[in-house]
Amino acid sequence: MIIGGMPTAVRALSAVMKVVGGLLALVLVVYLAVNLAGLARGWQQRHQLADDFTEQARELLPELRDRQAAVAAEAGREPERAWIEQVCSFGHDDSGWMINNYREQCSVRAVSAWRVESLATGRSLLRVTPPDYPIHDPTCEELGTLRDGSGDVSLALAGRDAESRCGDATSYGAETRTIDGDSEPLPTDATWVVVADDTGNLVDADIGCTHWSLLFCDNPFTDHAWAELG
Repeated sequence: MIIGGMPTAVRALSAVMKVVGGLLALVLVVYLAVNLAGLARGWQQRHQLADDFTEQARELLPELRDRQAAVAAEAGREPERAWIEQVCSFGHDDSGWMINNYREQCSVRAVSAWRVESLATGRSLLRVTPPDYPIHDPTCEELGTLRDGSGDVSLALAGRDAESRCGDATSYGAETRTIDGDSEPLPTDATWVVVADDTGNLVDADIGCTHWSLLFCDNPFTDHAWAELG
């Protein structure tokens, strides 16, 4: 049957396509709105966490510097390299293999490094409490913690790989930002005693999810909540 020059079936199909197109447009609008709102919340939360992190870090910096100086006094000489840095990483809470939400985790860490001529000199430089279960690595010897518990002590051996993380107590994927000092990688042609004194997480916050990938939880932060300490 033809109505107004157009077959009924064609008119029906056209109407269905318009409805489907409208529904798809609505879904797209909702998808963008939900995720853009998630990004906006993430931006606001990141700035609030950065302010909180800045306040806590400023309070702790004098103590970290004092502890660095105390370790140098115990070693009997100033370290060849010393720096203080922010350390941030994205963790997550999950249920099995599905991520439920992301977490922003940040701390401040003071690092001191002494170049030593021999393994024996390195092992005797500082008084440490040996680890209960030392990690066996031919290029990195875990010496333990300082007697007051304020830092982890490692012996980074000459000849180690340039990508070695010896003395680096940060989690995989963590990023750092230097507050002061020289944080360039230690030369691999020498042996170093490395003391890393970390505050522990000053920020450990649930930052939720966006859902750009629909089924999975995506990180709503585009960068870390770095403290402003310049």
